[in-house]
Amino acid sequence: KPSDALLWLLRSPKAYNVDVSKALMVGDTLQTDIVFGNRGGMQTLLVLSGVTSQSELDAEILSDNPMRRPSFVLSKLGAFVETGDIPRAP
Repeated sequence: KPSDALLWLLRSPKAYNVDVSKALMVGDTLQTDIVFGNRGGMQTLLVLSGVTSQSELDAEILSDNPMRRPSFVLSKLGAFVETGDIPRAP
């Protein structure tokens, strides 16, 4: 699950040594997956095939909470393969 400990492990040269500025956090939940990615300095991709609905995303965008705003949104992960394009969130 997304946590500060996981961010530390991802960044740590003694663990995964991930350059989070080049990583993409993919998830279906604004309040955990997308917040985790944004807090960690990653690009974020919200898929609407799970927990979060389009109406919930719209409400979060109107609330102007940048931590819950994904970089990209897809209806489902396979949509990228079908269209070849990842639309940016408004």
